[in-house]
Amino acid sequence: MSVFRRDGPMMRMPVKSACDPEALSRLFDGELAPEQVEQCRAHAAECESCRAVLAEYRSLSRETRQLGDESA
Repeated sequence: MSVFRRDGPMMRMPVKSACDPEALSRLFDGELAPEQVEQCRAHAAECESCRAVLAEYRSLSRETRQLGDESA
């Protein structure tokens, strides 16, 4: 069951229980509902692969910000 409705800034969509790259992306972008954030973070805490994906998102975000600072 998918629920595609907006409740404030959070998109409520199902989060798969294991290694869901879309959920990791939505977690990083702040697009998950609070209960989904807990579920996704709990999974990532136990999953080295998902922690690596989140670390890569942080690195890319940092590099992007630095590029923006350099062009200003």
